[in-house]
Amino acid sequence: MSLYCEKCRTRIATGNRCTTCGHVNPGVVPESNRATTPPPPPAPHTATATPVYVPGQPVVQYGQPAMYGGVQAPTHGPAVASMVLGIVSLVIWYLGIVTGVIGLVLGASSLKHCQPNGPKKGRGMAIAGITCSIIALSIWLIVLIAAGSLAAA
Repeated sequence: MSLYCEKCRTRIATGNRCTTCGHVNPGVVPESNRATTPPPPPAPHTATATPVYVPGQPVVQYGQPAMYGGVQAPTHGPAVASMVLGIVSLVIWYLGIVTGVIGLVLGASSLKHCQPNGPKKGRGMAIAGITCSIIALSIWLIVLIAAGSLAAA
């Protein structure tokens, strides 16, 4: 009866140490079991989530709930610019006329593009820009009327 190494399956002539790999075989496999001994089973497969990236979609791994709302619409750039210019026209008084007029024009044009169910968002920013620009321009109008009446008197 011939014996084989458990690690490399080479024939062991004598003893329990393999001359090829040096492995000490405590229970040497007999030749009769060599062909019928199946290899050890593979390690159990653990289901690891491999996230799939789709442009414009949130990455959701397995076991996580999907995010509500899906993909958000892009913000309309002139609406943001209108809001920023409206705030600047209120804060920096000597730029109020120029930035107020530009903010008012950009806000009015953004309202056409930013419909409530439209492809772009930013309607609230456009309304805020229009409001701030109107307030700044009305303050400038009051200042100019007051300065004109003082100069006439």
